[in-house]
Amino acid sequence: MRTRVVFTGEYDIAVKEQLRDEFERLVEEPILALDFTDVSYIDSTCVTELLRLRELRKRLALPTPTIVMKAGNPIRRIFDILDLRSAFDLVEELDATETSVKHAFAGATDELPTGNPG
Repeated sequence: MRTRVVFTGEYDIAVKEQLRDEFERLVEEPILALDFTDVSYIDSTCVTELLRLRELRKRLALPTPTIVMKAGNPIRRIFDILDLRSAFDLVEELDATETSVKHAFAGATDELPTGNPG
């Protein structure tokens, strides 16, 4: 069975250690999909950690993680520019019947706080 891990928000250098810890927990999952459908931003730190995860899994003879993201996702362009499609299998959706779902820690968001200031 595939494990689908859902990520949301923004992932940058501020959450590098959390992201690395999250990926280290996932290294040995037999079949892994990282769902970036609701990720709005990644920086080079996230890309580096993704590539690190890929290499760790490769050493263990496990398949490369699948990255799930819709065609209109703004970070899909980053994957295209950096040619990450050659490193990861990008898909728009997975068969839900063959997948268990886990939620990763949420990245930062760019939402403004609501309510009265002060």
